Amino acid sequence: QGHPVVVDFWASWCGPCRAEQSDINGVVKAYASRGVLFIGVDMRDDDAAALAYRHDLGVSYDSLPDSSEQIAASYNVAAPPTVVLVDQHGAVVDRFLGTVVGLKDDLDRLLRA
Repeated sequence: QGHPVVVDFWASWCGPCRAEQSDINGVVKAYASRGVLFIGVDMRDDDAAALAYRHDLGVSYDSLPDSSEQIAASYNVAAPPTVVLVDQHGAVVDRFLGTVVGLKDDLDRLLRA
């Protein structure tokens, strides 16, 4: 509550996730200091693979394991890479499948509100 949250659904075995991670890292760098919170949700991975992914790709935000996909189901996420944007009141305002194009525009709009 009180902050926009970017929820990044990813997996180490997901090639598009790997390709998108540098873009997400750029969004983190630009918006974390402005009060935006970031959390990852690691879908269908083992701990070692998840740790290696986060280390190799410079992921700075925490991630929750979701091997049973319960978290993904609660956000209506079928597959990674999916980014879900939640506003300051806890409502899902947008989702991005395989891209973060438009995420910065949405974040700017939420931070102005």
